[in-house]
Amino acid sequence: MNNDFSVFPVLETSRLIMRKVDMADLDEILFLRSDKHVLEFINKPPATREDAEMFIEKITNQEKKGESVTWAMVIKGEPKLIGTICLWNLDPATGKAEVGYGMHPDYYGRGLMNEAMAAVIAYGFGPMQAKIIEAYTHRDNIRSRNLLERHSFTRDAALENEKVGKEEPETAVIYSLIQTA
Repeated sequence: MNNDFSVFPVLETSRLIMRKVDMADLDEILFLRSDKHVLEFINKPPATREDAEMFIEKITNQEKKGESVTWAMVIKGEPKLIGTICLWNLDPATGKAEVGYGMHPDYYGRGLMNEAMAAVIAYGFGPMQAKIIEAYTHRDNIRSRNLLERHSFTRDAALENEKVGKEEPETAVIYSLIQTA
């Protein structure tokens, strides 16, 4: 697995530029980590400004160490971050990566996360050389489950049996996408 992010992998879709998250994104990161709609299916308390700063520092350090890569999703021509998507929990030995994502509710239903997911999957199975991309979501998060299924992720019953209730909450469902080429 190629997890050298010393040159940040900027991705582009028809409507999005996916770039590195930085401190200029602090207000938007704070919103994504504290808004009740964004957190509806996430079991975390709302973040403070300090939490958001620490999150940006954490993902920056993880990228330097090759542990994860997080993209700021911005609409072309507009600098404001509207969401994030990442590949994290990287396991070079098995070629596994986990995808995680969140978006400002004002942008729901426009197909933007669909574009971002396609680009991240292409990067994960292409330049990054992952073998499996996993996704953990809440069983009631139909929007997230539909996104994953639209991209050919399938529920991973074996992994759920192994992790749900032990390492993951009872409400979790786990999806996997395996590199076929």
